[in-house]
Amino acid sequence: MKRLLGFSAVTLALVQPIASTAVAEPSTARLSGKLVYPSDALPPSLTVCAQVVGDRRTFCTTKHLKAGRGWRYALALPAGTYHVYAVDPECAGWRAYFTEAVTCGLTVRCTSHARIPVVLRGGANRNDVDPADWDDVPAAKKNACDP
Repeated sequence: MKRLLGFSAVTLALVQPIASTAVAEPSTARLSGKLVYPSDALPPSLTVCAQVVGDRRTFCTTKHLKAGRGWRYALALPAGTYHVYAVDPECAGWRAYFTEAVTCGLTVRCTSHARIPVVLRGGANRNDVDPADWDDVPAAKKNACDP
């Protein structure tokens, strides 16, 4: 009988709930990528935006970060799913999205210009989202800014 009681006490101790020390997941993520423009220089007003998919909330930056020979952008965003694009506000309606053509290498063989939804979880750091598909601008939207 003594053995049985000892076993029960150990079993009961193992079944007891253990206090949780879970760490809260960060609610923001970092998104960055290369700045690309079809010209010799980036316009000073070039803006990168991340728009929540299925929503109108948009987060933008005009800050250009020097990176080697090129330029980059960075955004701190709430966790969520985004479409990312670059726009020059002086060229209304002309946007370059992060699309399948970008991940394909932006060659003539890259025929899909489908926008890629960027999923960000809290604490994530994505540094490969380049809004560079300047070729997918409908003819009706092209204007004097078209190179």
